[in-house]
Amino acid sequence: MSMSETQEERNLGITYLSGAGVSKDAAKAVSYFKRAAEDGDATAQFFLCFCYSSGEGTSQDQVQATYWVKKSAEQGHLEAAYTLACRLLDGLGTNQDSVNGVKWLRVAAEKGHAEAQVYLGNCLYAALNGLQKDAIQAVKWFEKSAEQGNAAAQFSLAGCYMLGDGVEKDAMKAFELLRESAENGHEHAKATLQML
Repeated sequence: MSMSETQEERNLGITYLSGAGVSKDAAKAVSYFKRAAEDGDATAQFFLCFCYSSGEGTSQDQVQATYWVKKSAEQGHLEAAYTLACRLLDGLGTNQDSVNGVKWLRVAAEKGHAEAQVYLGNCLYAALNGLQKDAIQAVKWFEKSAEQGNAAAQFSLAGCYMLGDGVEKDAMKAFELLRESAENGHEHAKATLQML
C-alpha cells in the first residue's frame, strides 16, 4: 500500500471505532487498523493495541496488545511509549520488565509526556522499579509535569516543598501547588487543603 492508502485505512479504522458519521463497528475498525498496522502505521498499531487490550472489535489479547504497542513505540509514537512502559512495569501481556519499562518511561518523559514525567518522578522519589531514591531528580520530573497542569505532579511537588525533600523547604510554594492541584481535580489535594 502507498502511504496515503495506509493513512486512509487507519482513518477508516478511527471512523468506525468512534462511529463518527457512520454506524459504529469496532470489528470493521480492527480490520482497517490491522491492514494499516501491518503496513507500518504507528498510529494504527497504537489503536490496535487499544482494541486488543480492551477487547473492542476483537477478542481480548494482552500479548497482541503489547506486541502492537511496542511496534508503535519503536517508531516514536509518544503515547505508545508511555503505554509500553506501563505494560512492561505491570507485566501486562508480557513478563514484568522494570529495566525496559523504566527505559520506555524515560523516553516518554523526555519527549514531554506529563503522565510519564510524574510516574518517573514517583519512581525516583520512592525508589521504585529498580531505581535508587533521588529526590532532586524526582522534583525535576514533577516540575516538568506540573508545568503542564498535571494535578498528580502538582500534589507530589507540593509534598516535596512542604518537607524540603529535593528542594528548599517552602510552605507558601507548597500551599500554592496544593491549591493548583485541587483546582485541577486532585482529590487528595482537596482533602489536604480542607485539613489546613
